[in-house]
Amino acid sequence: MRCRSFCWPIACGAFSSNFRVRATVTIQDASHVAVPAASVTVNITLPNASVVTQTRTTNTNGSANFSVTSSQTGTYTFTVTIVTKAGLTYDPAANVETSASIIVQ
Repeated sequence: MRCRSFCWPIACGAFSSNFRVRATVTIQDASHVAVPAASVTVNITLPNASVVTQTRTTNTNGSANFSVTSSQTGTYTFTVTIVTKAGLTYDPAANVETSASIIVQ
């Protein structure tokens, strides 16, 4: 298995001083087929260097959504750290993307 892509992170903020920063990760097998029901763990590094760890399960399209709400401006980085699914092996070296960042101003 590999991380095929990040849907570029998005920052949303309306009517408050908080931002919701989110990203979608897509997981594929070695044949480039989406992997549903895989467990994906992502570290989200906030502008103050603190890290939020989240684990999600991929949907039928092999995608999992991650988000964090914060009032901090600066760079948010989403990094895939672990992918598991029975019968498959995660190969980080095969990733098309391992992390993605967005700057919130």
